[in-house]
Amino acid sequence: MKIYVIMMILFTLACAGLRWAGNAQMREVVSPRFCAGSAIMLLAGFLLHSILLMLIVCTVVSAVTARNRTDALVQFLLYYVLLPDIRYEWSVGSTYLFTVFLHHAFTLAFLINLQRFPADQPARRGMSAEDAVMAFLIFMFAVAWTRFPSVTIAGRQIVDTVINLVIPYLALRSTIRTEGSLQRLILAIVAAAVILSVYTAYEYRFGWVLFGQITGNFEYATSFNANLSIRNGALRASASFLNPLALASFLSLAVLGAGVSRRDFNGTVPWIGTCLVILYGLYTTQSRGNTVMLGLGILILLLTRRQIGTAAALMATGLAAYAASATMSVGGRDAALFGTDTRVVYAGKVYSDYRGLLLDRGVDEIRKHPLTGQTFEDTLASLQDIKQGEKIVDLVNFYLNVALVSGLPGLLIFVTGLAMVLLRLITGNPAAGRMNAYRGFVLASFATYLAQLAFMSFISRMPLLMMLLLASARAVSLAPQARRERIVPPVAPDPLPA
Repeated sequence: MKIYVIMMILFTLACAGLRWAGNAQMREVVSPRFCAGSAIMLLAGFLLHSILLMLIVCTVVSAVTARNRTDALVQFLLYYVLLPDIRYEWSVGSTYLFTVFLHHAFTLAFLINLQRFPADQPARRGMSAEDAVMAFLIFMFAVAWTRFPSVTIAGRQIVDTVINLVIPYLALRSTIRTEGSLQRLILAIVAAAVILSVYTAYEYRFGWVLFGQITGNFEYATSFNANLSIRNGALRASASFLNPLALASFLSLAVLGAGVSRRDFNGTVPWIGTCLVILYGLYTTQSRGNTVMLGLGILILLLTRRQIGTAAALMATGLAAYAASATMSVGGRDAALFGTDTRVVYAGKVYSDYRGLLLDRGVDEIRKHPLTGQTFEDTLASLQDIKQGEKIVDLVNFYLNVALVSGLPGLLIFVTGLAMVLLRLITGNPAAGRMNAYRGFVLASFATYLAQLAFMSFISRMPLLMMLLLASARAVSLAPQARRERIVPPVAPDPLPA
């Protein structure tokens, strides 16, 4: 229970800081109901040894702590990312059925709350570019991933895809529709990032994984968080996430969210303090790529706000930092941000890192199956010769993964859909209220996220971020346009009678 006490102290400090720094909207996000629900679920994680009981507790608590549809959206996101991604492989005898994740409890509670709090207006019908991208991902994971070698595998894959992608996306799509829901969603991302950053500060300082004991309490259950990552003698903090890269991706989007939420803080000092806390959390993950991609996102955000001078200064600073990092020799923990010797030698050829080798070998496999690709299992079997240090084939390039499984036509369809979403965000007409600022956030976040997928796997909370961004992009693209006042020219008065 010592770890639970430490976590509650850290959690309380983070929530108290957020309630002090933010206005009424932020205090509503970090509400006493949310704080009590989080304390109960964390305690259940330390005391219970049954994954079924844990799922029941999380479902009930998550369902009863919401007061309206927007609150249900906020609670879903907060609990999803702040609790560890425990999974349980459900079997009957020796027959494996499907994998149950802890976040399934939060999805079920989300659906219950959407039934408890009906929408004021019916949702807009029709498929958008965002829906098309999601439909492709659903097809890829439900069909192309395995190609249905048997009826049982087909059923299992379809059930997994429906539970993990179809249902959550439809729920998010029906909830993220208005300026108010986007505002609360962004504040929830910022709040979750602050809490996670406080956790990671402790993990980085003391080299201790806070959520490891919760995972170990559940017999026959596993968690990706069990895989520790060390760089330059320091723990790469990941808190409740699968790995440091996934956490860094989430934190980078939170920095952009904080950038458009200045009005929701009680002054400049609390706002800057919140940004610094999240940036330190990003630092503790020691993710060079995500840090660079955050710079891209900030640049796009500045351009959407027509801050050209600041954008130019940021580009100059980034180029100078890159040039300095290429020549500096840094030791200790800070060397993680500047890189180390990551060269890989394969078949007499030297690659700068594992990702370069993966891309080279992946292209070789694509040439063998350019039109249809091959199943994920066959892909892994073909790449067994490039297992990395953890003795796995780490597909840390999602676009390469798409091409390997669905072929070049599938990759073309996927990239075209993403380009259409970005084009809608760039060329959209001015919207009313704060929707323009939120459009800038979604555009910058989506571009950052897509760049990060070039060196990351589509695992952990990465599907959740994709669904959140697609649903948000759809909301801002369909937002009502700002009304333009018609200027009526003055009418000359009638001449006076002679």
